[in-house]
Amino acid sequence: MSSHGISLKNIRRSSTYFLMGGDLHILVEGVMFRVHKFFFDRESNTFRREFVVPVSPGAQPKGATESTALVLEDVTLDEFEKFLWVFYNPRYSIYDAAPEDWVDILKLAHMWKFREVYELAVRELERLEMPVVERLIAYQAYDVNREFVVPLYAELFRRDAPLSKNESQRLGIETVYTIWMGRERLRAKPTNDVHSHGRSPLPAGLQEAEVEAMARDLLADRAANSSPGQSSVTSARATSLYEY
Repeated sequence: MSSHGISLKNIRRSSTYFLMGGDLHILVEGVMFRVHKFFFDRESNTFRREFVVPVSPGAQPKGATESTALVLEDVTLDEFEKFLWVFYNPRYSIYDAAPEDWVDILKLAHMWKFREVYELAVRELERLEMPVVERLIAYQAYDVNREFVVPLYAELFRRDAPLSKNESQRLGIETVYTIWMGRERLRAKPTNDVHSHGRSPLPAGLQEAEVEAMARDLLADRAANSSPGQSSVTSARATSLYEY
């Protein structure tokens, strides 16, 4: 995030979010936004720190004008417009968006530490249909509370089909290993079925709570064996909602 030496040449104003009465200018991928500083100052320590940086006498504060706009990096125009929609949704409290849109919103809320937006994105994702692997990837990437992550592991432990090559590549070796361990443990009970090669697909009468308990144990083991400083959904900070 910066605001150094912005040239206004070839910059266009957002057709949706260059708002009358806005007092914060933000530049994303060559598009200028003018929005209300209130939301960013109230919700995000990341932005709040930018606003309190001292400026030279007579100079404009960061974001006060187009020439001093905050330049946001590591974010696309599409993602930022989705994020602003949360604050400027014309349908008031009705937030109707696709899962992939909420994942983008979750990403930015996590990156900039917008707690309320983050929690909203998680709630909305929880009520929407979404492939389990896609959900797990998003939840782990953005440190969603473990209570929402454990059932996803449990579902993949129980699933008849193993992870595909593509799913494995996207999930990463630690997650794939945890899922493999869970699937192996669940199917370790011997059986008399001659077609099962001595192993049961899933034990009869298996309860969901048992599978989730196994998932919690495996995730706890993974956290305990993680290298110092290593990012992991199973770390201590992941046991409570993302801390701001």
